[in-house]
Amino acid sequence: MSDPLNSPPPLPVLFSKPQKDQLRVSPLGTHLAWRARGADTGVLNIWVQKRNETYVDQNTSNNDELNEDAQYRARQITFARDRDVCIRFYFSTDDRTILYLNEPSNGSEAYHVYAIDLNDSNQNAPSEPRDLCAQHPRTTCAIGFIGGVQLWLNPATPRNVLVSTSTGKSIWGLFWDVSSINLDTSEITIVERNPLSTWMGVLVFVGRMLLYLVKKHVLRRAESEPPRVPIQWFPDDRFRFRGRLEIGVLDLSCAWRVCAGGSHDSGEHQQWITLHQLHRGHVSMQLIGSSGGAGTAHMDIRDEEKDGVNRTVVDLHTCHFQGSDTTSYERFHVSQSTCSRITTNDVKKAIPKQYIRQIASCANSDITGFVLHPKTRQVQCVLFHADKPSIHCLPVTEQQTDASPAHDLTPDIEFLQSYAASKPNNSNQDVSITITSRSLNDDLWVVYFQSDAGLAICGNCPSG
Repeated sequence: MSDPLNSPPPLPVLFSKPQKDQLRVSPLGTHLAWRARGADTGVLNIWVQKRNETYVDQNTSNNDELNEDAQYRARQITFARDRDVCIRFYFSTDDRTILYLNEPSNGSEAYHVYAIDLNDSNQNAPSEPRDLCAQHPRTTCAIGFIGGVQLWLNPATPRNVLVSTSTGKSIWGLFWDVSSINLDTSEITIVERNPLSTWMGVLVFVGRMLLYLVKKHVLRRAESEPPRVPIQWFPDDRFRFRGRLEIGVLDLSCAWRVCAGGSHDSGEHQQWITLHQLHRGHVSMQLIGSSGGAGTAHMDIRDEEKDGVNRTVVDLHTCHFQGSDTTSYERFHVSQSTCSRITTNDVKKAIPKQYIRQIASCANSDITGFVLHPKTRQVQCVLFHADKPSIHCLPVTEQQTDASPAHDLTPDIEFLQSYAASKPNNSNQDVSITITSRSLNDDLWVVYFQSDAGLAICGNCPSG
């Protein structure tokens, strides 16, 4: 008989998908949800459970226990049979609805937003998924063909979801608008329009390309920037879309740009300032992503006043910055007063941006993710993955603003590490910790523990 400790693990153990994953707590803390693989189909579907202090296993043989705690019993709410129901799912910020992106028909490559209302009063009859884009069948939502999943939930408007969209009127499907979709009426309203989503925008863009070619090849003005178009959007702390990743149609170069002047609310002239630009050969796949929704490009934008001067603070996850071989998190300041007065031709003379400092980087690893505060959405921790996953907490000085006081997560991470080490058979293990979900009040966390030898920390955990 072979020794299981010295035998290689079976291939399915190494390469199979998990039986359960993506355990999440709802923003108000009333529900837990996760994806679970069906025993008969092998397909991941979404399960939900009303939160209780104790977990009742759906497969328990104690029927009296099930009947007594039926309101807390886990229940399946999607029933896909041919392939996994979604890449990831989300709670609405009022805990009333679960949202996910999926194709209306397999192979269509057009993704719609689906909503499932959580009807706790009738456990045996879960609501049917509603296609919020059904009234606009030619609409597709960005699921991360480039970058991450472009879907945002604003706690101030819980019955609306912000998502990048494209319609059949667009010339190229990767050039997204930003739309707001009402979860009750399915009404879609465009809140930020991509220049290439209209024929007029296409004509203007073609004119810019011709002008650039004349300047570069006829007038020999090499300092002119190539015309670019947005492919990914980034909201500020008030969910105004003032950051974007742009790509050059002619040379495939990339640039991170921010709108610091001309508020979206005031109707003033909007001046987009280039923070960092890259040749196509220098763009890291960590930012773009090797699969749908896997990109980690990130931009944190907020306004502040200091010494009587209004400015925009931009924290940017980028790559190849000052010759770095790995991605890094960098801070810039952009003067709002300067930016609102200048014209496009005066940008370089005014120098409205100022590089401040590097916030986080690692010589042996790209930045693989971020931990955001659930309300302010400020970055509190940065994730790396060299030989194993690790978490780096940012000091309060890197998070603090006048509008939103920050919190150092270092004591919390140290507590979790001590907790993991105190469990049997874990004292000699180097445990990696990932915070995967938090409630809006930040009083409930979902934490993922990982080690080389496996862990048995939480019994009866819904996600397995």
